[in-house]
Amino acid sequence: MCGHVLPLAPNTLPAILIRAAEYAKSDTLSFLAASFGRLPAPEYVDRRTILVRHRDKVVLFKLMERVCAEELGVCNEIDRSVAELNADLDALDDLLNQQNYRLSYWKSADQQLGYRRFFDVNTLIGLRVEREHVFEETHALVLDWLKRGVLDGVRIDHPDGLRDPREYCQGCGGVRPKPGSSARRFLNRGISSAKLAD
Repeated sequence: MCGHVLPLAPNTLPAILIRAAEYAKSDTLSFLAASFGRLPAPEYVDRRTILVRHRDKVVLFKLMERVCAEELGVCNEIDRSVAELNADLDALDDLLNQQNYRLSYWKSADQQLGYRRFFDVNTLIGLRVEREHVFEETHALVLDWLKRGVLDGVRIDHPDGLRDPREYCQGCGGVRPKPGSSARRFLNRGISSAKLAD
């Protein structure tokens, strides 16, 4: 085997599983392909929808493992379908364009991805803090420290990288930064600071 192993968004698996189900003549695999395709897109901001999607995805993967163990030849037909997809560059490109990431040759990533940065974005992970549950879960400890007075303030570097810096700062819900807390933005010619509290 050559190349790389990359994750696939579960709702794009029908591109592989429908063909495998036809080869294996498996109604169960056909049902799984359709079920993966009906999973909601991961952009949903409703927490309940996200949790239901995750639950359903886990159940579908367990069922697929069971089908592979119980129905002879199903795994071989999935492998066959993957091999055919990899051999069809247009179909492979279409599948990759549906993923939650974008592939780019490492030497040209900075031109193709077009991010304004002074560091390598290709090695970072982003958090969608504009989603209320993500903000709450990732900031719980810091907000608790602020409420209890363990921290006197916080410094937010590069708020210009946030979708809505003002909303983010207000999202600290009821925790008022102490005088002197600031948000900082590093500019090409220096540093700009903005006071968060009077």
